[in-house]
Amino acid sequence: MATPGAGNDIGIEHNWAGSDAVKIVPRYGVMPTLPSVAANLFGTHYSAPIGVGADGRPSLVWPGADLLLAKAAQRARVP
Repeated sequence: MATPGAGNDIGIEHNWAGSDAVKIVPRYGVMPTLPSVAANLFGTHYSAPIGVGADGRPSLVWPGADLLLAKAAQRARVP
């Protein structure tokens, strides 16, 4: 089924021709260094804009997991 257009569909043909003319080239690994994901929150510098919250569920799987997560987050400078 043809895509509906106005008149003789020349606008749609031009759009498809324009889209087909664009070449998208991935540039993976081109950057010499990774961008920083550090964040400042309430005057404290953190190495990532994520946080670890203790809610008890990790300890259901591994006893003491909340404490281990908190220590790991502190070492990684993650809130």
